[in-house]
Amino acid sequence: AWTVTMSPEWSEAHFDVNDLKVEAMIRDALLRFIPNFTAEKSQVKKWRFSHPLSCFDEPFLQVAPGFFLAGDAFSRPSIGGAITSADALQTSGLL
Repeated sequence: AWTVTMSPEWSEAHFDVNDLKVEAMIRDALLRFIPNFTAEKSQVKKWRFSHPLSCFDEPFLQVAPGFFLAGDAFSRPSIGGAITSADALQTSGLL
């Protein structure tokens, strides 16, 4: 399985483009880097407000006893940042 994420700028510029065209554009980009790339299935998912405009320095925030905020706004604005934030909370011993 592959997860391909596009930059916030690219995503905003192409948000209203038909999903089939977006899928073809992404596939063409992948083929430049992975010439033999194939996919049995694919899905385009769009979230208009998925990228944080600012980030916290801490990996997560405790807002009340037992209530935490975590995600890509607490580490770095990416899927990897969300995973890093959640992992930091999980290993903090606070849960």
